[in-house]
Amino acid sequence: MIDQKEYGNPYRFIPNDEGLYLDPEIDLNGTSLRGHLYMDYEKLCEVFGPPNCDGSGDNKTDVEWHGTINGEVFNIYNWKNGPAYLGQDGTPVQWIKEWNVGAKSYNTYLGLDEYISKKLEGENHE
Repeated sequence: MIDQKEYGNPYRFIPNDEGLYLDPEIDLNGTSLRGHLYMDYEKLCEVFGPPNCDGSGDNKTDVEWHGTINGEVFNIYNWKNGPAYLGQDGTPVQWIKEWNVGAKSYNTYLGLDEYISKKLEGENHE
């Protein structure tokens, strides 16, 4: 299980001025895989905070982030590569470097990717 104390409150973020809102109760119906993010867990937590969902009930995911970007629904999750699905042979969540992005459109994925790039770029200039 993820140590939520390390990253703060995992359940809800208030909207920010960049169009991002994280909400574990958001309706994901109609979303499907639109792309991938290649970054480590720690970087994802720096950008979004801790995962706001523990994963799927069928053990195919270990952790997830659910939310909207510019009003469009998305989720970020690992898929069948962690301990929930593979047991001891699964990659520990902290070591996962490939994440799936689910959304209703590819443009949502592009917006999310742009948001992440800006966040990380700003981090490098501080």
